[in-house]
Formats: sequence, C-alpha cells, structure tokens
Amino acid sequence: MKKIFLIIFIIIFTSNFILAQLSGGYTLYNLGDDKSIKCNVSLYKDGTYEITLDENTAEDIVESILISIGTYLYKNGEITLIDNYHGYKMIFIDQKCCILAKKSFQWMQNKKFIKTNSDFIKSIYFKIKFKPLKQERADFKKLYKEKFNLNYGVYENEVGFSINFLSDNKYKFEYRKIILSEGTFKKNENELVLFDTALNYPFYVFIKKNVLISKLLPEDYEGNTFKKK
Repeated sequence: MKKIFLIIFIIIFTSNFILAQLSGGYTLYNLGDDKSIKCNVSLYKDGTYEITLDENTAEDIVESILISIGTYLYKNGEITLIDNYHGYKMIFIDQKCCILAKKSFQWMQNKKFIKTNSDFIKSIYFKIKFKPLKQERADFKKLYKEKFNLNYGVYENEVGFSINFLSDNKYKFEYRKIILSEGTFKKNENELVLFDTALNYPFYVFIKKNVLISKLLPEDYEGNTFKKK
C-alpha cells in the first residue's frame, strides 16, 4: 500500500513540477497590418491556458483580443491545448526557451513563440461563462425560422474583423491583415459551417437579413454582427 501511495505521489509531484517549469508567457511578434500586434500564449501552473492578440495603443494601455482559452496537457515534449468553448486541439513543441506551433491555426503554424516571462496573474477571461456551443446553435434555430440568402463577398464588423466568402466556397476570416482562419464553407439553412483546414475543425456563423451573427468563430467570443462591405 505504501508503494502505491509513493508511486501516486511521484506522479503528481512530477506532473506539477513539469507544469511549473513550463508555465509562463510565450510571444510571437510583428503581426498585423503595421506589425504592431503580438500573440501571447499564457500557460498557467494549474494546467489552464489562454491565447490573446495584444497591442499597445498607448504607453500604459494594452488592447487584448481573446483567441482561445482552455486547458493543456504535457507529454513527451508536446503541449496539447484544448479549447474550452469549441473543443478543438492545438499542439506545440516544447523547445525550452520557446514553443513551436506544430498543429494550430495556419497563421501560427511552424512559428516560434519566445518565452518572455514566468510570473504573471490570470486574466479576467477565466471568469467569463460562455453558453455551450450546441445551445447557441439550437437557440438561434428556434428564434429564426425564415430562410435568408448569403451574398458572396466581404463582411466586416466594427472592431476590425472581416470574413470574405468566395464563389468557390472558400472563406478567409481576418483581423487587420492577419488571416485567423481559412478553409471551405457550406450553407445549412441559416447557418454557415466554416471548416478550418489547418485545424481540421468546423466553426459556425448565423445568417440574418443582410447581416451575419457570430459567437461561434474561433476568435470571436463577443457575439459580433458582420455587415456586407
């Protein structure tokens, strides 16, 4: 019995030690239309993570956009990130002073995120409660019975996001010239299914009269409205 407890203790201790060593902030620089945006991957000691796009808009003001939030696992030099809201997975390679994106959104793929700090506080994003994805989709279908058409072209919102729907059923979801997600799409009544080819995962947009509604895109947790350009 003592041996069993000892083995369990060693496993827990080793796991906690690895997470403590791995935890910290990792940064990818020079993104966006003017290279002023950086992507931060924050790995916390409790096995949770968040990914944000950050920009210093003033000397002491940082604008931050949540990309992904969830939990992560470490095994054989690989860090697997599992998004809480969508459920998709990303894989990074631990290279000690940095992490390398192995499976991720296309714009992150094969990029090195440099470790910039190891002591920081969790953001407010972990206090936000999101409605389950399936519930979001079911509620929309109940509310809107009338079928709406989709016009090809670019749709934009007020905070800098845009979606371009092409006639060959391909799409690009962008933020200030950063192609956050791209792949193919199909229309299912008032729902657009956007299949990200790099992640091998579907995202969703709702169609209303003359606008698109999102709370189901990979980087949009706010429920933004997209209008035709």
